[in-house]
Amino acid sequence: MTESEQNQAEIPNWLLHLNREFAFPVEKVFSAWTEPEKLKGWFCNTGVAEFNPVVGGDFYVELMSEQFGLLKLTGKYLEIINNEKIKFTWKWLTETLTEVGETVVTVEFLERGNSTELKLTHEGFPTEEFKNNHTEGWSWAMENFEKSLHG
Repeated sequence: MTESEQNQAEIPNWLLHLNREFAFPVEKVFSAWTEPEKLKGWFCNTGVAEFNPVVGGDFYVELMSEQFGLLKLTGKYLEIINNEKIKFTWKWLTETLTEVGETVVTVEFLERGNSTELKLTHEGFPTEEFKNNHTEGWSWAMENFEKSLHG
């Protein structure tokens, strides 16, 4: 093992997994992650967001958190497979959270008859505390997401 590989192996990489099933076809669930106005409706509680959901495209979101106040984040879409998978980077711009660094989110969409199983993996957290905070945030987002599908 090279010194670089050894140093990389020593860096903690906490990750979170969320699985949800939605009683909607995969096309509807996927489009709520790839159509900017739909994304803004469930993902952003301030109304300030820009999404360019194409490979290499960027996004910018402002969120209001009871715990942290106004949060700003950005990312880049790494992979998009229609009705199957979306992968993007996630980087906080808010000073109190910049130490999290850049993390990676992968969302997989699995057709289950007339329903869709969504598997979300968010990886690269430097501490368990950051992972836990993001688990709470994604749980909130999934509640909003489900409401938006019914709307």
